[in-house]
Amino acid sequence: MASGSQNSRPPRGSPANIISRLLSLRGKREGVAIAFLISGLFTALMLIAAPFFILTYLLVPVIGFALPYYMGNRRIRNILLAGLVFLLVVALMTDVSYSNVIYSSHDVVPGTVPPGSNITFQGGGVTPSMGNGHTVFTFEATVLSNAGNHTLSPAHVVILKLSDLGTVVNSTMMVESTSSSSTGKTVTTFVYNTTLASGLVFVYYFALNSSGTWIKTSVSTASTATPSSTFVSLMSSGIIISDSVGTFIFVGIFYFGIVFVFLLIRQNNRRKDRLLAMRPNPMKEANDRSGKNTSPPKTQYRGMPRRQEPRTVKKEKWTCSSCGAEVSEDAEVCSSCGEKFD
Repeated sequence: MASGSQNSRPPRGSPANIISRLLSLRGKREGVAIAFLISGLFTALMLIAAPFFILTYLLVPVIGFALPYYMGNRRIRNILLAGLVFLLVVALMTDVSYSNVIYSSHDVVPGTVPPGSNITFQGGGVTPSMGNGHTVFTFEATVLSNAGNHTLSPAHVVILKLSDLGTVVNSTMMVESTSSSSTGKTVTTFVYNTTLASGLVFVYYFALNSSGTWIKTSVSTASTATPSSTFVSLMSSGIIISDSVGTFIFVGIFYFGIVFVFLLIRQNNRRKDRLLAMRPNPMKEANDRSGKNTSPPKTQYRGMPRRQEPRTVKKEKWTCSSCGAEVSEDAEVCSSCGEKFD
């Protein structure tokens, strides 16, 4: 029969057991290293899952500072160095998430339409989205306009190199077809066919002049590079670098702001300790004035043996029958007259 008082420790491998083992490393180098690893993984997941959520960029520096600090990273030099590495990771993961967003879709969406405009983009895209230097890319844009509007300007396609945002194409598109929608609007499809230089990543958008105001779509991508080269091109592009620098500055200000507040709190605590140390001690001053130790007696700790003073045995005295001198009881001869005792 099992005993009623079993060990309440969590089972091995359970979340509670893992957390308990991690907390046992608090104050050790291994614990700090694991804290950096966990905060880095948390940062990566947050930036990939919600790259455009403002709360992400507020939580990331808090986790990056608080978790390693709790696990034992207390030296200011280590905190600053860790902050620089942490911000580089944040910038890198922002680039990755931004690249993923750009490269996940190759279609454009309609941009902002001026008030009162009777023309708007319905959508557009490129076919194929990836190729090489011999691939013919077909850019297609769909425009909605009011029925009977015969002054529709041709749409333009603008293609730029992602590496330096240099313009490659800025051309007028050809009308492919015209039809009517269920709402009574005219649907016009524009196309443009072209080849692009090999080994590069391009961004494109469509534009249309509506009564002197240019209406633009969102920006999307087309690539003639391999997937690995495409990723490198995205990472080294002007758009990504500027976004990375902005993220580094934004998150960095918040992170080092936390560090600054931490330093103020620690400096205030040290100043408080110094003031307490300088506060006069009435007991010590009384001892100095009287020359006596008026401090309370030291406590005899339990279990410690008391010091025993050596005992002195008082010997009995005898009187010499010949001369009357006092002699000890174990003396055999009188020290005064030399009389021997029985």
